[in-house]
Amino acid sequence: MFCTKCGKESAEGTKFCGGCGSTIQVEDYVSETSAVRPNEGEIKSRSLPVEVDDKRAPDTADDFQNLSEKPFHADTFIPRLISHLLPSGRTGREMFLLSLLSIFFVWFNFTIVVGYIHYSIDPYASDDDVIAIPVLLWLFIGVPLIFFQVIKRLHDRGKSAVHLLLYLIPLWHLVEWYKAFLIKGEPLSNKYGTLPSGISESTRLIVWIFIIVSLFVILWLNSL
Repeated sequence: MFCTKCGKESAEGTKFCGGCGSTIQVEDYVSETSAVRPNEGEIKSRSLPVEVDDKRAPDTADDFQNLSEKPFHADTFIPRLISHLLPSGRTGREMFLLSLLSIFFVWFNFTIVVGYIHYSIDPYASDDDVIAIPVLLWLFIGVPLIFFQVIKRLHDRGKSAVHLLLYLIPLWHLVEWYKAFLIKGEPLSNKYGTLPSGISESTRLIVWIFIIVSLFVILWLNSL
């Protein structure tokens, strides 16, 4: 070791410098080979896999493709359905199509039930009396729900709800419907929400079965 005053080398354990006589101060130091040597516990912790939160919202198209589709759960179906029917957030092209078809066929089946009950009570009831309730239901519930889905589709393309006015322009509304059904939405998150999640196979199957059965009912009624 060396004296911090004059720099003269002294033997290990010497308390005073042989050159200047000052007290030798021993400084603690860590060798370079042991300074950054991790212990066994740190090595094991660094080798553990990093947990990924699958519930996070996808920020990129690749993230969306890697996320699994949401399966159908009866206990969460109603809350998810209500959230989907509201005009906030975004919706994809397939979900948009299935939503419009479902809204129409739910209304149609309701009309059939109302007509059956009405004619069962009064076989001589007029058609105007039977159709009154379904027409009011369509105007005050069905049409707003369709507009809500159009707004969510606009959000998916980065457009505000003000663009809904374009659907009221004669002829030009055909262009807007074309965009709603065929134009892809923005691939990343935008100010209206995250990338819409995909439709699970079980949900897709249930919706299409309902639509096909409703179509057969329409064909059967027309054949009577």
